[in-house]
Amino acid sequence: MKISKMKGTAVVLIFILMLVGWSTFRGKMYDIDHSEVSQVLETFSHDIKSPTKVPFKDLQLWEYKKESDNQTVITLMNVNKSTLDIRVSKDKIDFNKNIKKEHVTLNGDLEGVYFPDSSGKRILVWQDHSIYYEITYYPKLTLQEVSKQQLIRMAESFRLEK
Repeated sequence: MKISKMKGTAVVLIFILMLVGWSTFRGKMYDIDHSEVSQVLETFSHDIKSPTKVPFKDLQLWEYKKESDNQTVITLMNVNKSTLDIRVSKDKIDFNKNIKKEHVTLNGDLEGVYFPDSSGKRILVWQDHSIYYEITYYPKLTLQEVSKQQLIRMAESFRLEK
């Protein structure tokens, strides 16, 4: 009876340790040299912010597209093909009204909207002054999934290049 109880306790303890390790791994953020992204955004406007923290290691500027005079999309990718798009726009970014969404707060004073599943993507949108920002994560169903909290932390890291 004591051996069974000890085995049960050991299994529970291992499960708790795995859960703590998983949640710690999922919440990790990495520094990014945002000067390269800022240089791209300077052609758009001098008052555009760029991220200083990202949820994946070694994300680099993969490509950028100036979709119009008012909108630019930057794609960040690493060697594992983990991908994030950053859309910066002077125009409001619209979404299908039927998509599930959650209202979130950034830095205690900015309102944002999180879309947990927009055609398989996770999206966070917010407005800072007269500029609209959108981060889109393309899930790969790997151990390196990005949580809502990580997208919020990334959004909160946006700064002007000095």
